[in-house]
Amino acid sequence: MYNKFAECLTALMKERNITQSHLAECLKVKQNTISQWAKGKREPDFDMLIKICILFDTNPTDILNYPAVKKQIKYGFLRDVVGNDKQFQKEQRALSDEMFEQGMHPVDMQLECEKLYEQYYKAYKEKFGF
Repeated sequence: MYNKFAECLTALMKERNITQSHLAECLKVKQNTISQWAKGKREPDFDMLIKICILFDTNPTDILNYPAVKKQIKYGFLRDVVGNDKQFQKEQRALSDEMFEQGMHPVDMQLECEKLYEQYYKAYKEKFGF
């Protein structure tokens, strides 16, 4: 898991000398829930995350360590989005089959498939704006 919520929550509680029991009381949840969050076994839902941010006068970007998480996840996630596109898969399969029949070297085949991927990546980038 990339999310650093557990570390951030624990650090905030320690910094402000707030016990799990006291936080649980403030948020009207069981102490075990706070314990699970602090251990990274569970995470709060969105509404609860906002309440936690209000209590600690922070924001979701900071408590979730969004910049670092985004950097870790972005490349693989976007590659999966493009790679799972049915039309991309169909075109890539056809391109690979055609090149194989022509006797192209596997490295050259890979480069051509990468070019096709880049075309799809560019189209997704324009569509979604990432």
